[in-house]
Amino acid sequence: MRLPARWMPLLWVMDLGITAVALAAFLVQGGFGRGHGALDQLVFLLALPWALVAWPHAVYQHDVVWFVLLPFALNSAVVAIVHVVVLVRARHLPPPGGRASSPPPAGRVG
Repeated sequence: MRLPARWMPLLWVMDLGITAVALAAFLVQGGFGRGHGALDQLVFLLALPWALVAWPHAVYQHDVVWFVLLPFALNSAVVAIVHVVVLVRARHLPPPGGRASSPPPAGRVG
C-alpha cells in the first residue's frame, strides 16, 4: 500500500492536534494527578505509546516533558521519517497503474 504524498499534511496536523489537546488537558487540570485527576486518563492516552517506555529518571521528574513534549518530539520524528520515505518512493516508483519507461519491443525497427 502506498501512502499518497498529499496525505502528509494531515499527519502533521494530527501530530500537532494531539499535542495541543494533551497540553490543554494538562494545563486545565493543573498538571498530572498521578491517576487521580479528572483528565489524567486522557493525558496518558494521548501520550501513548511513548508513556509506556522506561525513560531515565530525569524525564519522570517533569510531567509535562513525559506526557506532552517527549511524545510530540517522538511523534514528529516518526512523521518526518514517513514523510521522507513517501517523498523518496514517489520519485522512484512508477505512477500507479502506469508503467515505468521501458525499451521498445524487440524486433521492431523504427
